[in-house]
Amino acid sequence: MVKCMKSVAERAVPAVIYARYSSSHQREESIEGQVRECREYAEREGYSVLQVYADRAITGRTDERPEFQRMLADVSKGVFQAILIYKYDRFSRNRYSFAVWETKLKKHGVKVISARENVAEGAAGIVLKSVLQGMAEWYSVDLSEKVTRGMKENALKAKWTSGTVPFGYTRDAEQRLIVDPERGEYVRQIFEKVLAGEKYVDIARWLNMLGVRTARGAAWNKSSFTWMLKNVVYTGLFRWKDIEIKNAGPPIVSKELFEAVQRKLKTYGRRGINVQKSDKYLLTPNIICGECGGPMHGMSGKSRSGELYYYYACANKRAKRTSCSISSLNRDELEQAVYNCAREVLLHEENIKLIAEQAEAVAEAQVDNELAEMKAERSRVKKSIANYAAAIANGATSGTIIELINAAEAKAAALDEAIAERELVAAPPKISKEAIEYFLRNIAAAPDDKMKEKVISTMVNSVVVERVPDEGTKKDSDEKYSITVRFNFTDTPQLSALQSFDVREKSKMVTSAGLEPATF
Repeated sequence: MVKCMKSVAERAVPAVIYARYSSSHQREESIEGQVRECREYAEREGYSVLQVYADRAITGRTDERPEFQRMLADVSKGVFQAILIYKYDRFSRNRYSFAVWETKLKKHGVKVISARENVAEGAAGIVLKSVLQGMAEWYSVDLSEKVTRGMKENALKAKWTSGTVPFGYTRDAEQRLIVDPERGEYVRQIFEKVLAGEKYVDIARWLNMLGVRTARGAAWNKSSFTWMLKNVVYTGLFRWKDIEIKNAGPPIVSKELFEAVQRKLKTYGRRGINVQKSDKYLLTPNIICGECGGPMHGMSGKSRSGELYYYYACANKRAKRTSCSISSLNRDELEQAVYNCAREVLLHEENIKLIAEQAEAVAEAQVDNELAEMKAERSRVKKSIANYAAAIANGATSGTIIELINAAEAKAAALDEAIAERELVAAPPKISKEAIEYFLRNIAAAPDDKMKEKVISTMVNSVVVERVPDEGTKKDSDEKYSITVRFNFTDTPQLSALQSFDVREKSKMVTSAGLEPATF
């Protein structure tokens, strides 16, 4: 039985402020700025600030922050009911960590609220993106355009500027791959050993005995070779997304050896439990183990009778990095329960209107950074022209100034043309609230088999699985789990972005009882 919980936001509650800055990008003054914004928000929205916690010069990629940990320890005292933050990345830059902590805080009646962002982690932007992708005639938004553009420029120059450098290579001063003489020889031998039929475990043992480490500095194991043996970079081919550059770097293995190994790999059978592609698992990569904070992967396996079954399992537990008590969860049962909960939200017209308003706000706030930079550059060029003209008016008549004016005017004309083209081709159309509402109603009304994936990808930001101790029974089949779903909209007094339900691990059918009012 699934029970979706709907909460009403509390007003005028006691709260604390958490602020943080990272030494590489911000200054001490940013703490005061964050606190000021949070205090203004508290006064405006009716919160009473009891305490301020501030971590200075500490990254948000780790939870090991003194003031952060002190604040979490104070949560259990029940003194405050809200944590005010400037932006969500001040609390945590890790989405898994954020989702786990948010779920745990909710159990103590504490909510995390941003003073500046309407939606955590660009959540309403995900709704907007689903609308845009769902209607082919509309503009498709690339939420990471700026970063991707820089990576593409580097890829076109065959530069390896991010990610782990492949084993056997190092980089020169221009960030291009060059062969590491010693490690490059090991790569060639690994390919030859695989082609000769040697087992991965034996190759790993050989490398470890020689004191050789992987590209990440770890010991070798049978899983260390999967990506390496399929990486075309070892043949001198540079590949990034749809960009391929032949002879971009020195090859370590010949194309003949590489292709022979690929044929060999195709003959390897995979038995037992296997990690499957994400498109078969609708909650991947957003499902999180609430016990260790790591991802839960979609898995499949065959029973003794040969029947294939699917489930979700804690990745850290399977890799023996943790000893989590969370067992594997039936894929179809869990996905159906999450879908039911998400769809139930969309079956209420007032909820659709609230979500559409947030997505519309994101659409209106969209900025074309490249266009803005082009316009700023045009302004700078025109200012230079004005300065040159003023110099001439004051009596300067050198040929150099005339040449500078001609060059600046030519640049301004080129910018005018580029800006006009950008505005014509790249400008996204205005997406109305009514259009977003129409899209949400349609995905909610469509049959499960057609729109389950779209509803989950549009609505669900994260799913946290936690085991609930069930005293009185020792049977694994009776284990109960608490599933907390974080949706892609921000809390309002009418609708909570966090909703929970309980599910039995081995239950055969999960049905939604609908949203019911709940209290914190």
